[in-house]
Amino acid sequence: MGVAVPRISAVFPRISAVFPRISAVIPPLRAVVRRIRSVGLIGLVAACAALPEGQEAPRVGLLLDVAESISARSSLELVDPASGASLGGGSFESAIEGRAGLGLVMEVPVGGAWSLRSGVLAKRFRPQDIPGLAFEEAEQLEGLLAARVRGRSREGPQPWAEMRLGWVPETRSRSTFDPGGALATELDLRGDAYAKAGVAAGLEWPLQNRWRLEVGSGYDIPLGSADAETQLALAGLPPVVTRTTIEPRGWTFWIGLTWSP
Repeated sequence: MGVAVPRISAVFPRISAVFPRISAVIPPLRAVVRRIRSVGLIGLVAACAALPEGQEAPRVGLLLDVAESISARSSLELVDPASGASLGGGSFESAIEGRAGLGLVMEVPVGGAWSLRSGVLAKRFRPQDIPGLAFEEAEQLEGLLAARVRGRSREGPQPWAEMRLGWVPETRSRSTFDPGGALATELDLRGDAYAKAGVAAGLEWPLQNRWRLEVGSGYDIPLGSADAETQLALAGLPPVVTRTTIEPRGWTFWIGLTWSP
């Protein structure tokens, strides 16, 4: 007996009811999606053209972050630009508040239950303030490469697990340096590139017309830190250099829709 498959038109209202933030998340990231959408479509066409006869076609899809639980090891140091000597600072454990996340992915089967997935994720977040430094909302693009394996399922959802690597070329955030008194000043922080690694797992439901709905969660750890160095000029004082590092780690939860031609 065949398994009843829900119509995709019936699935969308349920998603919107459970995650009302979808309509608020997509507009701020629409410009980013337009930039990366053409790259994904070109890659899909090229991959389909190179497929051996009978092999499953690649899939493309959108992922939406619905929740995050991220912590970060952060540090702030003041340095004399002339001598390079440290003028003080410290390390702190802080949290990162996820605001929004949207990704475009492409998945290519490589044999059996395995496939390779690559994509670009656009994220908005706000680091928790640390003593002397108050952060504003930050944004970043992130590259993703993952190896996914699917379990067998005769009925209902299909389980999957994956190992993944990420690459963050730059993290930008505006912040306010405030050591006290009337010395507060704004900083434009640009963290350098860093890599991260993680694992993820979830479930996948087949829908009509070659669509699939997935839910997943992943835990990532940094393989480096986002380091930013900015010259700071305070009124009445000689210039100093601020060195800031952030090493984020933690959980991300998402839903996604993928489609194959």
